Amino acid sequence: MKQRDTPLELDNLVCNYFGHDYDLIDDSEALQPKIDAYNRQSGKAMQMALLEDIDDFLALGDTMNMAFSKRYGMYFDPLLWGITPHDFLVLVREQVNIALARTQNN
Repeated sequence: MKQRDTPLELDNLVCNYFGHDYDLIDDSEALQPKIDAYNRQSGKAMQMALLEDIDDFLALGDTMNMAFSKRYGMYFDPLLWGITPHDFLVLVREQVNIALARTQNN
């Protein structure tokens, strides 16, 4: 995984779209509208960087939940949204891949 102090595109998604002021993006409690907003507002390079960050986290295996919590715990806890960090990352990866496929087909 990248150096801990290095900013990640995942930081952007978690902190800006799911952090303390998430209601400025979407005031619902649903995950999907925030992911959709990210996909609308980000470019291909940002989305590709996000996918790389997600793959890096998922590659951590059993330590992934702890690493995710350590990095993002003060901003976002997926468990409060009824989803594990692993499932959150998989969901985001799927949705970003769908968004990328749509832009390639247009």
